[in-house]
Amino acid sequence: MKILVVYHSLTGNTKKVAEALTESLPQGTILSPLSEAPEPEGFDLIFFGFWVDRAKVCKPMEEYMERVKSANAAFFFTQVGWPHGRVAKKITLETTEKLKALGSYVLGTFHCQGRMDEKIIAMARRLPPTHPRSGFSFAKSALLAESELHPDREDLEKAAQFAQSVLREYQCLSTGTTKVSVDRKAKVLDWLNSGKYFIVSIMAGDLGLTDLEAIEALPPQMVRKAPAEDFKSLWETLALWPSALFLAVSPAAVVEVKGPIPLGTFNRDMYNIHDPKFALNGHLLYQKISQIFLLAKNFEGRDSLAVHFLTKEGQTGFAVYAGRGPDKTILREARESFLELWNLYS
Repeated sequence: MKILVVYHSLTGNTKKVAEALTESLPQGTILSPLSEAPEPEGFDLIFFGFWVDRAKVCKPMEEYMERVKSANAAFFFTQVGWPHGRVAKKITLETTEKLKALGSYVLGTFHCQGRMDEKIIAMARRLPPTHPRSGFSFAKSALLAESELHPDREDLEKAAQFAQSVLREYQCLSTGTTKVSVDRKAKVLDWLNSGKYFIVSIMAGDLGLTDLEAIEALPPQMVRKAPAEDFKSLWETLALWPSALFLAVSPAAVVEVKGPIPLGTFNRDMYNIHDPKFALNGHLLYQKISQIFLLAKNFEGRDSLAVHFLTKEGQTGFAVYAGRGPDKTILREARESFLELWNLYS
């Protein structure tokens, strides 16, 4: 199996990511800076790595991509901007479409923050005050300060996981041994990259899938599975969160209840919640829950952490999302608790 990891790096950010993911790939994988890159023909799998130039793929890598025809491909990039903001989504979508138009099959994407070239920062600071790119606003300065910390250890670990995920997808594609079809995974990945608001039931409906089929087709780094028998312990953990969002979706409504999760009592086939101190009250038919999934997703630069309770029919009975504070970020206690669950079911 011939694998090529080709990258173009301006400040060393993309090079670090390229090296990290290459270490997780099979021995013999070729790691090459773009300036020394071999001709792309004859490789079974190609990873393209690039830095972002004015919200686009840097020109040298774009030109190299155009020389690639009908490849099994994946790409990764680094940028100053927030890793899951609008610009990152735009680049991901446009690059995916470009590779598809060239006949390539895109098996995965990855991106993270990285520091800006000092020359660009110096140039901006030299511009006259009336110039639209003069200096940096407070928000931009905060973004630059954060980008200086990346790619960090967590980014590089995620890059390695990304590479392994792409390799598994390729192996499934070449052997046909996967339970979840590659086409379904590609459709789900396209939907995730479209920038739509992420609700599993809506995504599944758009793609003509059950919620279970949609979840099984998500990138593996987004999902952890828990047994239905853990309903009680999981619910008790959710009740410790300072605040949460309880969500239930039907064909005609999306119902949201915000606030702390109350404890209830078991009676026959139901988990009954009757407490006037809480906004959420009612009956949960917990016996109908056959599978539980923890999902971690990013939307508009913000994490989305949720626990989904699925019925035997493969649909979401209800879900609980980690609550947010006034600044729209996930509450620290909820995040730490969710990550403990995530590690428990890893």
